[in-house]
Amino acid sequence: MGVAPGCSHSPEVDKEERSAQDTDVICQSPCRDERRHTSSVSSHREKMICWILLLIKLTSCVCAGTFVVNVTQTSYQAEENHNITLDWTFTTTTHRSLDSISIICELIIDQKVSVLFHLHEGVEVSESQDEQFSGRVQFDKDVLREGRLRLHVSRLRTEDSGLHRCKVHTNYGWSSEKCRLNVTGKLIQLSCKRRVDGVWLYGWYGFKP
Repeated sequence: MGVAPGCSHSPEVDKEERSAQDTDVICQSPCRDERRHTSSVSSHREKMICWILLLIKLTSCVCAGTFVVNVTQTSYQAEENHNITLDWTFTTTTHRSLDSISIICELIIDQKVSVLFHLHEGVEVSESQDEQFSGRVQFDKDVLREGRLRLHVSRLRTEDSGLHRCKVHTNYGWSSEKCRLNVTGKLIQLSCKRRVDGVWLYGWYGFKP
């Protein structure tokens, strides 16, 4: 019985075709596995980046939240031509360099702001100081490392009265706090002797205008 042309299949040909198909399957399988592995690595890397960014953000929030500036007194009273020390404290860490500290202290009266003291990365910037305080403000550099700002203001004037605010900036946080200073005229005794309606009046105390 004859076989129609084009319909004959020898066992050898069938074996070769099956072998080729098996080879394609074997080759394709590692490729798919590699793509799945690459996708998995990429996804894991993205998650790691997200966690790192979140950790950085949380760390910065914690630092900003724990950095505090305080005043030892909220109010000061002094007479003109006397000297006074205004004192602030701030959060610090061990072995902290002065290069990481910047401070600006201002006198605020109504809407007017005058620079009392300016420290930039551990260096005093006298050019920023208002002329009103020129040569009258000194600070203790030694205690600054300990987280303490002490400003010595000499030859007080009545116009030094007002709200004094200091802002402290570091590479691990920033904050500010304020105190009030009231400078009065010097108390003097005015002596006089005067008779009014038969009564002698002898002197009184008052503030120099």
